[in-house]
Amino acid sequence: MVLSPLGLLLAASLVSSASFNGSPPLPPPELLDLVSAVNDSSVAALQDAVLGWYLQQGYPFASIGCYMASEDSLAAALVPGRHAALEGFRFEGLEGTRPNTLVRLFRGETGAPYDPESVEQWRARLARLPYISWVGPGELMLGPGGNLVVVQRVIEGPSGSFSASLGVSGQGGSDEMEGEGILDVTNLLGTGRELAISIEKSGWGGTDASFRYLEPWIAGQPLSIQLSAMQEVPDSAWLNREAEIAAIWDVNASLSVTTGAGKWWGFSPDADRTFSYGLAGIGFQPGGPTPMGWEGLDASLSGQVGTSTGPDSSGTLAQAALVSRVDVFEGPVGFGGELLAGGILEGDALYARLTRLGGQETLRGFAENSFRAVRYVIARPEISLGETTTRLYAFCDAGLIEETGGTRWPAGAGGGLRGSAGGFRVDAAVGVPFGGGPARFYLSAVAEIL
Repeated sequence: MVLSPLGLLLAASLVSSASFNGSPPLPPPELLDLVSAVNDSSVAALQDAVLGWYLQQGYPFASIGCYMASEDSLAAALVPGRHAALEGFRFEGLEGTRPNTLVRLFRGETGAPYDPESVEQWRARLARLPYISWVGPGELMLGPGGNLVVVQRVIEGPSGSFSASLGVSGQGGSDEMEGEGILDVTNLLGTGRELAISIEKSGWGGTDASFRYLEPWIAGQPLSIQLSAMQEVPDSAWLNREAEIAAIWDVNASLSVTTGAGKWWGFSPDADRTFSYGLAGIGFQPGGPTPMGWEGLDASLSGQVGTSTGPDSSGTLAQAALVSRVDVFEGPVGFGGELLAGGILEGDALYARLTRLGGQETLRGFAENSFRAVRYVIARPEISLGETTTRLYAFCDAGLIEETGGTRWPAGAGGGLRGSAGGFRVDAAVGVPFGGGPARFYLSAVAEIL
């Protein structure tokens, strides 16, 4: 970068007007507000601001010359110089994550002219990664090839966690206690691959288990392949197994679309059934992190359509599910909640395909699997209070549930505390069902151990 000598500007004088002239691109005129009087310090500040602006736009060889066009008018002659290319990336703060895991999120090309907007979009994608806890503003420096290298500071978060949840009603019976444990690795071996394994105990002694593996960035594209399998025991007489393969395309930082196929097997004493289906889904997550937690919308819509086959019949079966949460913070007060909806849209309401509802994730105040829904809508509004992610909250969950025997309107209310300390996150709550019944205590804990 080239600075003009200040020999012509030694005498301080007030400036009534100032202007930029030269080859485009020209900096925003707001930078001229730095100069209200002509002196060495004000002109030096203007030069630094202009050359810094050019550097951020990809012009590291810009020059500026300032002169008095009249007694009270300052002119700045600008020469942008060569538009440099993006030579590469360098990271500060990475330990377990491979640099290419972050570089591949950049949608532009190295060797192309530097584009500050593409780099900012890339930083926004980094900030959404579960294994990156902080993304700095970054700096630019000249690389060995005479072009620009982005020096990006990051702080890594945990690469995985173990979580456990527990629900207790306080009275005896088959629904006295239920629990679940999940191992969730979001950055396997520093590659961004994901692996999740969960085991859940049901009230009648059955054990549900699931497995999910995600391979990101197939062939250098924002395309991921996900494999999943599960086994569940919806009651003492049924055993379900299911396997899926899905392709996930990340359209941008907040939008993704999914397509794939799967097969379900249902085993019962009376008759076994299968369900072969195609699946599609969309995820939309506008918003961003704040000191109080995520602020914005987090929504997903998925559907399955296929053929259900039994020993003496077959037909079309279609199911869908919507999960949507929104949070907004006004000072220490937070307003938010979830909307859950879905069920069987077409075909026979097979008992083993009904949606199991109740518990901390669906209807608080009730035990896990208290309802078997053909179709359902559940609203879960919340109000919270706190200056950080540690917050007191009150809730009221209400649902419209269509079961095979009729329609029910369950509702419950209560409160709790959720927060984090070190590598642990805890959510403890108590819910009471409307219409009578014992209070239900819930506890979920996440240990970031990886």
